[in-house]
Amino acid sequence: MAHYGPAVFIPKEDCITHVTEQMGTALRKLILTRKGEQIFDFFMYQSKIHFRNLCLDQNQNECLHHVIWGMAPKEQYTSQQETSLAVALGLLVFNNGIKDTVSKLWSAMDLPVNPSVLRELEMIDTKRIRESDYKTDPCTKNRRKKLKRDKCKYQDAFQHQEGVMYSSQGFYTT
Repeated sequence: MAHYGPAVFIPKEDCITHVTEQMGTALRKLILTRKGEQIFDFFMYQSKIHFRNLCLDQNQNECLHHVIWGMAPKEQYTSQQETSLAVALGLLVFNNGIKDTVSKLWSAMDLPVNPSVLRELEMIDTKRIRESDYKTDPCTKNRRKKLKRDKCKYQDAFQHQEGVMYSSQGFYTT
């Protein structure tokens, strides 16, 4: 079973759905057994380092998947070799940036690296980092959440006023 040898430990990772199911089940049990009592112990359990580490890498994985699927889209057929190349290049770009990846690959293939190309690649990396910092800023996140709430309120009010305008199979009569 241990393909990497006995010295290598590979921890079992839970997906976010399983983690939320565990939390929901534990909360429902607590609510039934401790009506009116404090449930502080449950939240102490949820904040344990092991439990938090299960959810730690979700966004990073999604970002990496975005880079890889950008190189080998799901909607288009790619061979196993092309997919493996997309994964390898995606990992390099994700970890090192596009400038370092391209410059090292070109120098390994003895291709000349034009300084203007390196400047453009540097600009791409800088833009990616700046956009990432902007999106992870707490003020920006709160603004996005507020805009989303406002949009939902507007749509709910409109649907309440006008009624449901669309329903699945609504045009067909039985």
